[in-house]
Amino acid sequence: MKHFKNCLNFLKTICNINIVYFIFTCICITCMSIVNISAAYIMKNIIYTLNDKNKLLYFIFLFIIIQLLLIVFKHTCEYLKFNYKEKSSIEIFKKYLQKCSDTDYSKFEYSNTYDIIQRVDVFINTRLNDLVEGIFSLFESLTAILLSIFIIINIDFKLIFILFILPFISIFYFREINKIEYQYLLKNTVKNRQIIYYTSLLTKDYLVKDLKVHNSNNYILKKASLFKKDLFKEKRDLISKKIKLEISFQLIYLFFIVMFLFYFIYESNDSFDAGFLVFYFSIMNILNNSTMLFSRSVVSFVKNIPYINDYYSMFEYSKEHGENISRIDSVEFRNITFTYPKSSKPALIDVSFYLKRGMPLIIKGVNGSGKSTIIKLLSGLYTEYSGEILINGVDLRNINKATFRNNISVLFQDFNKYELTVLENLSLNNNNLEYIIPQVKAITHITGVEKLINSMKYNYRQQLGNWFDGGIQLSGGQWQRLALTRALIKDAELLLFDEPTSMLDDEVTKKFFHNLDDICKDKFCIIITHRDILNEKMQKITLHGGKIIEEY
Repeated sequence: MKHFKNCLNFLKTICNINIVYFIFTCICITCMSIVNISAAYIMKNIIYTLNDKNKLLYFIFLFIIIQLLLIVFKHTCEYLKFNYKEKSSIEIFKKYLQKCSDTDYSKFEYSNTYDIIQRVDVFINTRLNDLVEGIFSLFESLTAILLSIFIIINIDFKLIFILFILPFISIFYFREINKIEYQYLLKNTVKNRQIIYYTSLLTKDYLVKDLKVHNSNNYILKKASLFKKDLFKEKRDLISKKIKLEISFQLIYLFFIVMFLFYFIYESNDSFDAGFLVFYFSIMNILNNSTMLFSRSVVSFVKNIPYINDYYSMFEYSKEHGENISRIDSVEFRNITFTYPKSSKPALIDVSFYLKRGMPLIIKGVNGSGKSTIIKLLSGLYTEYSGEILINGVDLRNINKATFRNNISVLFQDFNKYELTVLENLSLNNNNLEYIIPQVKAITHITGVEKLINSMKYNYRQQLGNWFDGGIQLSGGQWQRLALTRALIKDAELLLFDEPTSMLDDEVTKKFFHNLDDICKDKFCIIITHRDILNEKMQKITLHGGKIIEEY
């Protein structure tokens, strides 16, 4: 029932992308089918009138008109279908990326999430166009089949047996083909992801350097090659099965065609009507092609049901809900205990603290003590914990995350290096130079980023990274300057910094901590650092083994 519901929802989504355009395309397809049948009828009359010059010229003229109409309708339909496939692809792609964006962060702890994403990605990029094409082909083939059946039944009702047996044979064939194809993909999803990962290790600039200096390239190359060879063996078995099915189907189909020919010869009583024979075979050919197209379209949709289910399984992930907030008035951790998915050891144990506006909280501790986990929980990335994170006295799990995140700014230790322009790196939400430049000027005394930007050829329009033309690569410290600037220029009430100066030189680091009072003025602020900071205006806690062992 669930699969059926998903299929109906997907069909509805496809049709509603542009319902007027969809209906118009179907009308053109219907007209093309009618014109195609008419061409066979006119050809019959041309043969009948070979001895009547006037009638012959009339039917030849009609035949030319029909062929011109067929050309017009064929190419019009192709153009309309292409446009609709692209519109569908764009719309579904947007929904897919939106859902990836909305997916609960904790889901990315599980490999199954990446398996689903991999299959949905394959579906959208390689199968979606075929599926939309199949929907139109289904309509086209049904129209042609109904017209052909009407004509053939009027000729000989006994042929109804062939009309019904051939579609079932075709559907069975295509169903088996698509079944083994999906089983192949399902079985090898993980291997495909492993190949993608190992390939990225050898092709991405920020990953390949470590392998080069340690002479580890060959090891990764061997691993990637082994997975590729395994996939080759699996694919060879797949092709072998497909060939066997193809031969079986063609032999069965040939058997029915031979039966039909013998039946026709037997019924003709040695008296052949050339015009009728041409018409009869033309209609049977149309019926045969339409039956094959119908079967292929039905099975094309059936074979994509697992992919459609994968697509909708992404929509089962938690959706944003809860109370909207426009500002943050208080922040409190109350008896928080948290264990990461797939881990048996708690990362935090009974952690409690209360943030004071304008008074930064400095968190220290050894690696793995739970410092970064506090930032992740307070960002709303995980919800499966005991205790409460209270924002304005409301449990964070009951607050709409989108409105909450409008009021926070976070700099993670493993911050993103966006291979985009400088302007986009500073603000993905507001790319207005008139807004960004004053913001940068206001904090450049802290980060020194304005001098860095002005040293670049295209300033704020400079492309960064090596992936795209015209890009320049930055040092780790320069990337962190941009990331720190990005966090500071956002007008947020809660600032969360995880090792914000780990890659910066001493001069910029001193400027940052010297101006910390101004940065956190009238704001709630948490800073994770290993540096010793002497400032009586700051709250400080030390973590060890997920517990607060010192608070002052």
